[in-house]
Amino acid sequence: MMVTIIFLILPEVVLILGLVVHHLLPRVRINPIDLMTPFLLIACDRAIKLQLNYTATSLIVILVMLVGIFAAIFLAIQRGEIIYRTFFKLWWRLVFILGFIGYLGCLLLFLR
Repeated sequence: MMVTIIFLILPEVVLILGLVVHHLLPRVRINPIDLMTPFLLIACDRAIKLQLNYTATSLIVILVMLVGIFAAIFLAIQRGEIIYRTFFKLWWRLVFILGFIGYLGCLLLFLR
């Protein structure tokens, strides 16, 4: 129970630390939101495991892979080529959006 609460709070801690580092070291080109993405996915997995007694790691991995496939298809159709930097940035931000929505859903599941 305590470990799950730590995992649920960890994304906010990473966001705050990322914002502090981003303001103190402006040369560092890492966005705090980009640091938060894996912690959101881990927090979702832990909350689902605690509440539903089901390990969702395999489903999260499949979802991340499907987002990558659809991002690659989208870039290939729209631009005619897949540039690695553009693909990775698009894929990582889409995974963040889905992870954030899942995180909010897991928080509601955990707090009910």
